Amino acid sequence: MQRSAVIALLTWIALLAVVLPLSLAVPSAALRVEGMKIMANLTPGGTYVQPMAVAIDPTDAPVDVAIDLMGIGNYPAGYYRGLSPADDTGPYTARPYITVTATKVHLNPGDRYPFNAIIKVPEQPGDGGRYAAILIHPVSAQGPGAGAGITTAMLVPVLVTLTGSNMSQAGSITGITADVTPGKPVLIETTLANTGNYHYYGALVNLTVTDPAGNVIATASSAPSFFALFPGNSMTIPVSVTAAFTPGTYTVTSVARIAQGLTLLDSRTSTLTITAAYTPPFQAASIDLTPDRDAALATPDGVVTVRFPAGSVIAPVHVTVKPPDVSLAAAPSTATAGSTSLSIEGITGLLARDATLTVKYSPADLKAAGGDSSKLVIARWDADVSQWTLLPTTVDSSAGTLTIQTNRLGIMEVMGSSQVPGPAASPTKTPGPDSLLIVAGSSASLLFFGRRKTARIR
Repeated sequence: MQRSAVIALLTWIALLAVVLPLSLAVPSAALRVEGMKIMANLTPGGTYVQPMAVAIDPTDAPVDVAIDLMGIGNYPAGYYRGLSPADDTGPYTARPYITVTATKVHLNPGDRYPFNAIIKVPEQPGDGGRYAAILIHPVSAQGPGAGAGITTAMLVPVLVTLTGSNMSQAGSITGITADVTPGKPVLIETTLANTGNYHYYGALVNLTVTDPAGNVIATASSAPSFFALFPGNSMTIPVSVTAAFTPGTYTVTSVARIAQGLTLLDSRTSTLTITAAYTPPFQAASIDLTPDRDAALATPDGVVTVRFPAGSVIAPVHVTVKPPDVSLAAAPSTATAGSTSLSIEGITGLLARDATLTVKYSPADLKAAGGDSSKLVIARWDADVSQWTLLPTTVDSSAGTLTIQTNRLGIMEVMGSSQVPGPAASPTKTPGPDSLLIVAGSSASLLFFGRRKTARIR
């Protein structure tokens, strides 16, 4: 899976973890917890009681459930992780302040067990916020196979604000890294550490990239983080940059802020060295096709063009071409994947008439072919057989383009191959009854054999 796709997926899982606390699995049966997040404003010496409950559905098997007190921290992507007592030794822990009225409960099908989390703050707690987590998880099953379907653990964050305390929201950028992969956006990651004594939500990064001559070639920003960054913890904030780069040394300036009030946390400058020309992935484009007219779907940068003749579709349809959203399977053993890939979406099944797909190949594509453009081909991912199909491809080295004609679209990738497929074969008659016998038969038989003869995937 592409790195940006992995980060996006982890962020979505983490979002669910905050709204419905942290799920460590996705089972068919799961614990249900009431009191999923605790945020309390307490004075020194004050006490707070949070009603909670744990339950299972009537169709679930019996299970024993443990309720453990833990510390809390951040994973690099920002979402929360529980810390064992041995690891929870920082000055901002709230774990010693908390007791629960139950540490282990037995649940029969349909049971709901209420309990309380009690937070008692010392008379002189010091400055800053205090943080902990309550981990609720199954520990054993009752009887052979019982409770086997209940595998979810819930991490309930506890955030305590101490009234009258001196709160400091501060941060430091501790690192900037870049991932430059041909055919994918440049991913620049800024690592931000919370160096204050209080958590904050909405951390974001503004990036500026300047070329060796000092010209600004790109600016980009991250979305505000959905998660609280706890004191003493760090998160890595990714930002995608889609500018073109020529070989040279570039300057990256990263500015970290808190979204609310745009409070400045830190700024840092780093360098990015590009050793080979880099072209960003093409921009997505869409078109509405109708059966009665020719149409051309082209990306703004001209990297991809798809020409549809009139009659290629039998009903109006919205078609989009864009970089694939998923990680692509490895190239076949006879080929090497280039950097250009695309997904043409909106059409299911086969076109009634062939479309013409033209793709501009990149230097990285040419490198995959060993520098020999005649070995470049367009491959299509055929999901029904889980394999790449190398398609007969016309190479125009003077224009730097590859062209195919096909009645089946989907995910395509440019590859270099020593086994270049030849021209598309002309349609051949499907073996079957003599044509005179077909005419003598029903009209349905005539249509059936006629369709079999022409329904070829190209």
